[in-house]
Amino acid sequence: MNKDSFWRKIIKSFRPSYYKELSFSPASEAIRYLFLLVLITSVIIGTYNIFNFKVKTLNFLRDNEAQIHKIAREAIVPLSIKKGKVTTTVRQPYVKTIKEYDSKEVVVIIDTTGKITSLDKEEEGLLITEDTLIIQTIMRDAVDIKKYNLSRIEDLSIKPSTKEGEYLIAFVGKRTYHITHDLLKKWVGILFRAGWPILLVFGYIFTLAAKFIQILIFSVFLLILNLTSIKKLNYPNIFNIGAYAMTPPTILAILHAVSGIHLRYFNIIYIVIYIIYLALGYAHTKENLPDIEDGE
Repeated sequence: MNKDSFWRKIIKSFRPSYYKELSFSPASEAIRYLFLLVLITSVIIGTYNIFNFKVKTLNFLRDNEAQIHKIAREAIVPLSIKKGKVTTTVRQPYVKTIKEYDSKEVVVIIDTTGKITSLDKEEEGLLITEDTLIIQTIMRDAVDIKKYNLSRIEDLSIKPSTKEGEYLIAFVGKRTYHITHDLLKKWVGILFRAGWPILLVFGYIFTLAAKFIQILIFSVFLLILNLTSIKKLNYPNIFNIGAYAMTPPTILAILHAVSGIHLRYFNIIYIVIYIIYLALGYAHTKENLPDIEDGE
């Protein structure tokens, strides 16, 4: 049984010759090591990504406050939903084309008369009918359409605001809500605090599952190669090598995430590094097999 601490194992896992010792440790040690490695990785990368997203969102709201207010004035019209039916004071069909920050055009259509029931395939934007909200986006030439049923809404009204720093006023039943610039920034903070632990948990589970799948897939190939060899390793030995070989590419993934430098083909680089350490670890372990293992 290997007596090295978790942190020492991380450092020594960069030496392929170390794998000959790790491969004959109990598989439970490798599993515990992998659980802890993924936990630390998920916390570091997840926290960085979430915090970075929060900072970028707040900076965007700060730098584009005037532009957001301008778009809100152009896009928002008086609108009411009473017992699931949409009504508006503007002339219908209401069609408004708005330019976004990247010069992309977004179309806002309100038509409760039934004349317009869908957006053109080339259009991005939203369509509000008598009882449905349709949002259409285009990603990489693929059209994505989402429909939301408004018939369950009992009493909701919105109208644009002319006050500085305030985008719209919403009336829900007898309550009134003022959607302001400061409120948006407050929501960003709330979402960050509430979403951070949830995203970390899901990120940890997803990453852990992906790591185990990766180990199982590559260990099968190594197991097939092992069958053709004179000196053979047992599957637990191969699994251990695969688990500890995760260390170098995983540490590289952390550095890649927090450095802000995003390599286009990083996923390929990650797999290549893993295969290299897997192969070197396997080779070093086989070379140092005791004579009693030969021919088994």
